[in-house]
Amino acid sequence: MAKIIDLYKDIRPDDFVTVMNIDVNCDDYEEYEMYEDYRDPNEPMKMKRRFYQEGYNHRDKFQVMWDREKFSVKPGQTRRFPGYIARMFVKHLTDHMLNKEDPKGEKNYLRNQTKRQELYNKIIVDIESLRKEPELTEGQKATKQVEELNIEEKVEESVSEPEKVQEPSIQELRNACKKQNIEYKVTESKKDLIKKLK
Repeated sequence: MAKIIDLYKDIRPDDFVTVMNIDVNCDDYEEYEMYEDYRDPNEPMKMKRRFYQEGYNHRDKFQVMWDREKFSVKPGQTRRFPGYIARMFVKHLTDHMLNKEDPKGEKNYLRNQTKRQELYNKIIVDIESLRKEPELTEGQKATKQVEELNIEEKVEESVSEPEKVQEPSIQELRNACKKQNIEYKVTESKKDLIKKLK
């Protein structure tokens, strides 16, 4: 099974994200159910809910909702959103575009990470992070300054220490032999397998 990539990890809720509606020349009509709460005059202590249908044409806009508020972008245009709304916009627009390419679901494009990544790269125009690096204490500033002043010593230390090479496990050696079609016996030691692989 293919590894699922979290495309949205770059978008934090407090970022400002510029997104583009790449759904141009689409004539799909999308309907959804809305509701509103109201008080019945005959039972003023009870809240009631009334449901109704709404919809929009993708030729006019692509729309997502957050807490019953609508956020839309016209085809071919860009708009800035907070990160939490942008994530939802990107996800739903990507799903719509993949469903449009494969309307019967035969090729299962919704799970195709490569196509999803391509659309993500087209939809996200810019991510503006508002997070600042945390302020350093006086002690941290002094430590950082000392490290910068003594950077040459660190370079010399790293050059003088040889890197430890991790020896492969016996199972990894057996797998390498299999890949190279080298015959081996289960009773052979690591040293024997390493000699065969050289």
